[in-house]
Amino acid sequence: MLLVIKDLLINAANEKTTINYGKLLSAARLKRSRISDRNALARCLRDINEICVDAGKPPIGIIAVNKQIGNEPITPASGFFTYAKEDELYLHGETDEQLFNRITKAVYARHWTTIS
Repeated sequence: MLLVIKDLLINAANEKTTINYGKLLSAARLKRSRISDRNALARCLRDINEICVDAGKPPIGIIAVNKQIGNEPITPASGFFTYAKEDELYLHGETDEQLFNRITKAVYARHWTTIS
């Protein structure tokens, strides 16, 4: 599963686009209706983010987002922001939206071939 998710994130990052959780779940043959499957995806994304940060790269998992509904902004799930707080990725006084914009720009600025 890690390899499938990693490859989808790398492709999306190189195309400078986001990818929604539903597409990631489907590609990994997981079911959105099962909490255990959603938790497995969350753990996988966290592992990928940690590999990136440990390698001095921005956490590519930030481009995995909730499906946009109406005019709501596109954002990662709350779990990403919890991870970002725990790993001290926020700049002083930075909001969730500012963090999302800053890290997304950093992800899109790279040409990705691997996460490590």
